[in-house]
Amino acid sequence: MEKAQYQYQPLQNNDTIRILTLEPGQEGDPLTGTLEVVSIDSVGNYEVVSYVWADPGPPNSAYDILIRDGDDNNRLLVLRGGSIFVALHRLRLPDEPH
Repeated sequence: MEKAQYQYQPLQNNDTIRILTLEPGQEGDPLTGTLEVVSIDSVGNYEVVSYVWADPGPPNSAYDILIRDGDDNNRLLVLRGGSIFVALHRLRLPDEPH
Protein backbone atom coordinates (compact mmCIF):
# COMPACT_ATOMS: atom_id res chain seq x y z
CA MET A 1 0.00 0.00 0.00
CA GLU A 2 1.39 3.39 -1.00
CA LYS A 3 1.67 6.05 1.70
CA ALA A 4 0.12 9.48 1.29
CA GLN A 5 2.59 12.29 0.79
CA TYR A 6 3.27 14.65 3.69
CA GLN A 7 2.12 18.22 3.09
CA TYR A 8 3.66 21.12 4.98
CA GLN A 9 1.22 23.46 6.65
CA PRO A 10 2.23 27.13 6.54
CA LEU A 11 3.82 28.42 9.73
CA GLN A 12 1.39 30.70 11.55
CA ASN A 13 3.95 33.37 12.42
CA ASN A 14 7.65 34.21 12.35
CA ASP A 15 8.17 32.99 15.92
CA THR A 16 7.89 29.27 15.08
CA ILE A 17 10.10 26.67 13.41
CA ARG A 18 9.73 23.02 12.41
CA ILE A 19 11.72 20.45 14.38
CA LEU A 20 12.36 16.96 12.99
CA THR A 21 12.99 14.23 15.54
CA LEU A 22 14.49 11.10 13.99
CA GLU A 23 13.46 7.76 15.42
CA PRO A 24 16.27 5.30 16.19
CA GLY A 25 17.42 2.98 13.44
CA GLN A 26 20.23 0.90 12.07
CA GLU A 27 22.14 1.47 8.84
CA GLY A 28 19.89 0.62 5.92
CA ASP A 29 16.64 1.10 7.87
CA PRO A 30 14.21 3.60 6.38
CA LEU A 31 14.16 7.07 7.92
CA THR A 32 11.23 7.71 10.25
CA GLY A 33 10.48 10.61 12.53
CA THR A 34 8.11 13.26 13.74
CA LEU A 35 7.90 16.82 12.52
CA GLU A 36 6.45 19.43 14.85
CA VAL A 37 6.01 23.17 14.88
CA VAL A 38 7.41 24.81 18.02
CA SER A 39 7.92 28.32 19.31
CA ILE A 40 11.48 29.56 18.88
CA ASP A 41 11.43 30.73 22.50
CA SER A 42 10.58 27.29 23.87
CA VAL A 43 12.44 24.94 21.53
CA GLY A 44 15.36 24.06 23.82
CA ASN A 45 18.47 22.41 22.31
CA TYR A 46 18.50 21.36 18.68
CA GLU A 47 20.96 20.89 15.81
CA VAL A 48 20.84 22.74 12.51
CA VAL A 49 21.66 20.87 9.31
CA SER A 50 22.79 22.70 6.19
CA TYR A 51 22.56 20.92 2.85
CA VAL A 52 22.32 21.34 -0.92
CA TRP A 53 18.64 21.03 -1.85
CA ALA A 54 18.87 19.31 -5.24
CA ASP A 55 22.13 17.38 -5.42
CA PRO A 56 21.92 13.89 -6.96
CA GLY A 57 22.81 11.84 -3.85
CA PRO A 58 23.36 8.09 -3.76
CA PRO A 59 22.02 6.09 -6.71
CA ASN A 60 19.00 3.79 -6.49
CA SER A 61 17.53 5.40 -3.36
CA ALA A 62 14.09 6.76 -2.67
CA TYR A 63 14.80 9.98 -0.84
CA ASP A 64 11.95 9.96 1.60
CA ILE A 65 11.24 9.89 5.30
CA LEU A 66 8.16 8.51 7.00
CA ILE A 67 6.61 11.25 9.14
CA ARG A 68 4.48 9.98 12.00
CA ASP A 69 1.85 12.11 13.66
CA GLY A 70 -0.32 11.68 16.73
CA ASP A 71 -3.30 10.41 14.72
CA ASP A 72 -1.50 7.36 13.26
CA ASN A 73 -1.52 9.08 9.86
CA ASN A 74 1.94 8.17 8.61
CA ARG A 75 2.92 10.10 5.49
CA LEU A 76 5.98 10.17 3.26
CA LEU A 77 8.00 13.37 3.09
CA VAL A 78 9.91 13.23 -0.17
CA LEU A 79 13.34 14.78 0.25
CA ARG A 80 14.58 16.79 -2.71
CA GLY A 81 18.17 15.67 -2.79
CA GLY A 82 20.73 13.22 -1.62
CA SER A 83 22.83 15.33 0.76
CA ILE A 84 20.01 15.79 3.29
CA PHE A 85 19.12 12.10 2.95
CA VAL A 86 22.71 11.04 3.68
CA ALA A 87 23.06 13.58 6.51
CA LEU A 88 19.91 12.35 8.27
CA HIS A 89 21.07 8.74 8.01
CA ARG A 90 24.41 9.69 9.56
CA LEU A 91 22.82 11.77 12.32
CA ARG A 92 20.31 9.10 13.32
CA LEU A 93 21.21 7.23 16.49
CA PRO A 94 20.79 3.44 16.79
CA ASP A 95 19.09 3.40 20.18
CA GLU A 96 17.40 6.73 20.94
CA PRO A 97 15.57 9.57 19.15
CA HIS A 98 17.69 12.41 17.80
